[in-house]
Formats: sequence, C-alpha cells, structure tokens
Amino acid sequence: MKQIEKCRKFLENNGYTEAYKDPQTEWIHFEPMVNAVSCIDLSENEIVFVGDEGDWLHIPCSYYALIGACIHYSQIGIGYKH
Repeated sequence: MKQIEKCRKFLENNGYTEAYKDPQTEWIHFEPMVNAVSCIDLSENEIVFVGDEGDWLHIPCSYYALIGACIHYSQIGIGYKH
C-alpha cells in the first residue's frame, strides 16, 4: 500500500473527512470533525497542516511522520486508531 493511501486511511479513522480532491494537483483536502484542530492537505510528496492563519507545518508524505506530527501537535488523541 502506498504511503498516501496509508495516510488517507489513518486520517479517516481518526475523525477527518475527505472534503475534496483537486484533479489538477492531486492534493486531497481533509477537514476535521472537531473544530479545534487543523485541516490537512495530502499529496504524494507532502502533508500540510493548515490552520486559521494559513499553513503551519509541512512534512514528507509518510505514515509515521503523520502519526508523530498529529500526536505532537495535539491534532489527535493518544488513543488513535490505525
């Protein structure tokens, strides 16, 4: 399974919903079910966390980097679902 698919499944399992996919750039935009956390944009190469003030974190598209960033920046609880 590709990293982007692992990341997509992880986000969906942890309270994010896929809002839209840009057909030209292949970016997938996820919105949280909880308003206190940031939106996440996902592509084959990069994951971008986007808050009210704009994008605030760019990480490589990696399943483990996504989990670490989500926990470190309190975007999900420690009892996350794979």
